[in-house]
Amino acid sequence: MNGSLSKIATALAASVSITLYLARDARAEPPNDNIADAITIPALPFSYEQDTTGAAEGTAPCTFGPTVWFQFTSPTDTYVSVDVGAAGEYFVSVFQTSDVEDINNNIVCLNAFDGFWFAQANVPYFISASSVFGNDLVLSATAYGISIDPAGTFDPHTGNATSKTTMTCGETSTFFIAGPGGTLPPSGTTVTQKVGRLVIEGTSNNGAPAFGTCGPGQPFSFSTIVGPPDSNGVYRGGNAEVSVTANFQIGVSPFGTMSTSATVKLKPH
Repeated sequence: MNGSLSKIATALAASVSITLYLARDARAEPPNDNIADAITIPALPFSYEQDTTGAAEGTAPCTFGPTVWFQFTSPTDTYVSVDVGAAGEYFVSVFQTSDVEDINNNIVCLNAFDGFWFAQANVPYFISASSVFGNDLVLSATAYGISIDPAGTFDPHTGNATSKTTMTCGETSTFFIAGPGGTLPPSGTTVTQKVGRLVIEGTSNNGAPAFGTCGPGQPFSFSTIVGPPDSNGVYRGGNAEVSVTANFQIGVSPFGTMSTSATVKLKPH
């Protein structure tokens, strides 16, 4: 009888050992451990938490430490921000094709804060998230946008043109809009209009940067007055091409830049 009990105990111990091994093995192999099994990001915003214990070490350029993979394809042109956690412990990289071994396909390399890029419509992007110590990580992806109001104005007396721009943000961010004379990287608004045989082109230059806060459900809008150059006429009523570039900062992350252009109809005010 004691021999039978001993055999049963041994069998149970072996069963428990196998069960624990299988559980540990399943935990050690994240479902998105390889780029071929990248988890699809269906829409933005998106958040995904997972344990990277036992994830394979990244071997592609711009991967470092245990690495898992995600894939995102946007139906429209948009700016995307991806965050994976504290600097020095987590890194994120973005590739514009599945051929991640080619460094030329990398567009964001080992960012320690936020990975930010312009995603073209219907182009698949592959995102690597690396945890230096193989810990839990939370990947968050959000969309950013910039648009120009198609209706603008001009001052018949000064010839200045005014346009309105709106930013939308997936995370709380601070925007800076400065002309060439500002202290930040070049940003601002340019208005180009053909008047008769002349091409009128002016750029905003406020001397000091304007700024504002943007966040989820809190768009940031600003109007820019652009004076025409003294040498070639003034703005008039009609269509003009407006281009806007704005710098921004997400938390303490380095500056990012968004830009866009549109046709704006100028009317007198």
